[in-house]
Amino acid sequence: MLEIFIRQTIDLLKKSDIQFQRTEIMPITLIHETGVKQINIQSKVSYSNVNLSDNLILQVMIMFTLLDAVIDSKYPNLEGKSFRSKYRNLPCDNDEELIFKEIYRLMKIFRNASVHSISAINFTGESVVIDYEYNNSVFKLEITKSGIGLLFAYILDSFESRNDLTDNHILAFRRSLYDHLISEIKEFSDDFKTNLQLIPSNQLRLKRSVRYQVRNPTYIIKGKDLIEITSPYLSDQPNRGVDYLVEFKGKKALIPDEILKNNQLSYRELNNWLILKKDS
Repeated sequence: MLEIFIRQTIDLLKKSDIQFQRTEIMPITLIHETGVKQINIQSKVSYSNVNLSDNLILQVMIMFTLLDAVIDSKYPNLEGKSFRSKYRNLPCDNDEELIFKEIYRLMKIFRNASVHSISAINFTGESVVIDYEYNNSVFKLEITKSGIGLLFAYILDSFESRNDLTDNHILAFRRSLYDHLISEIKEFSDDFKTNLQLIPSNQLRLKRSVRYQVRNPTYIIKGKDLIEITSPYLSDQPNRGVDYLVEFKGKKALIPDEILKNNQLSYRELNNWLILKKDS
């Protein structure tokens, strides 16, 4: 029943008019003889008239309920526990778990204010401010509307399996999203009385708004263990990234431009970017 609820809720959100800040993949085919590029713009999902965008409280309740249901499904030992207890007991052994845990922490403030202190939620220009006290703790969150869009994008993306991206792409996108989200938060405090956790700066981030996916790059083998992309593609905007789809020794790899050094990559590093089929 829980899995059905999650699936139906995701379907509802996809059909709504909420604008999620999700990563857009734009395939590119190079015509090497002329140097011309052909961009195949994929048609976006058409949204129906399920009008949710004007009702932040309803959005918060749906998103939080979805996130909380996932915790109950993934960690059955936490089912029935308080939101505070769930947060405290969520694992935090890697970046993926850290991001999930802190997203839940942020959404907990939204949810509790929406249910118990709706007057504590106020709009100021391009920001939303939550400010209330409970059990001798000050709960405060000032976040931009863009930040809320990032929160919701993370939650929706968490439930979709992507066969066109590697796991390392997805994690690097989430690190970038989380960094961006943190930058959109102007003030924060809650009952744990600590700052939101940050991801170490030495961990890989990839540009996530738009990715140009070059489907037919040319490359050569240099030396014993290097692949060099000989048809590098320059993105037209600095915040957009590029990936190269390379077929090598019967395997497919999707190589981010951000990790290349002089357009080169070692065989050993290539193994980190293999596209593997995943269960839906």
